[in-house]
Amino acid sequence: MILYESNNTRINGKYTLDFSSHTIEGERRLEDVIDVHSKLELSIVGYGTGKYYIGDKIYDMQKNDVFIISNTDKHALVMNKDETLKNIVIHFEPRFIWSDNNNFDYRYLKIFFNRSKNFCHRLDRHNEATEKIISLFYEIEDEFNNKPLEYELMAKVKLMNILVLLLRHYNYVYEDKDHYQFKKEVQSINKVTDYIHENFDKKIKLEDLAAIVHMNTSYFSTFFKKFNGLAPSEYISRIRISKAMKLLETTDKNIIEICGMCGFNSTASFNKMFKKIKHQTPSEYKRQYFNQK
Repeated sequence: MILYESNNTRINGKYTLDFSSHTIEGERRLEDVIDVHSKLELSIVGYGTGKYYIGDKIYDMQKNDVFIISNTDKHALVMNKDETLKNIVIHFEPRFIWSDNNNFDYRYLKIFFNRSKNFCHRLDRHNEATEKIISLFYEIEDEFNNKPLEYELMAKVKLMNILVLLLRHYNYVYEDKDHYQFKKEVQSINKVTDYIHENFDKKIKLEDLAAIVHMNTSYFSTFFKKFNGLAPSEYISRIRISKAMKLLETTDKNIIEICGMCGFNSTASFNKMFKKIKHQTPSEYKRQYFNQK
């Protein structure tokens, strides 16, 4: 069972950071919860124990462990039936950091894209900087819980502080000298993801996405997955399900209406994709959401 609280904020009205706190109880099997998503993730264990399967690594979890998960990392939080754990999670789009084209600086995100052979998803528990990062994590939680004036901007400032500490105090990153090429690639991928977010309720063809950045479909698919960790079709489906979740939470529209508003051509395909991604039907999700409020 999972009990959760979730908040999100937008910078410039567009790019999101999601903050959530999950209290997890009971058995979670690897095959049931393995996941990959399009957002970057930082998380901290509030209390409890479990095991984190990330890529080909397995990590024991204990209080104040901090984890770094890219949008290309398959991961699963696995627990025994007698275990309880609180997991505090920050999800954010890469563009949440590089959203200002006049102040582009991808260096903040090198911990996700330029990993060295020494990289570890779980921060070194004995590194002095880990204590600073733990403190910043809980300060972000306080910003979301108390919502003081301009808390959204303060949350971003503290997140960027964490990202700099990760670069400065851990030998987890290799230096990439070709900054200009990376910037061009990011600008290209932003054009595509902007198009998807603006047209998720319509039919989107792979050929149309590839044409935006003047690539053939085969190369484009590889290029897209490099930055988003998902094939274009799966990324689109997850965006649509995310939009559907928000409609289920905030409106009284029925399943058929939400299905059409989110770009699905039938309720059967909508229900199938929703269950694949969320492990429950739209109706079950809505019932659970309102039962926990």
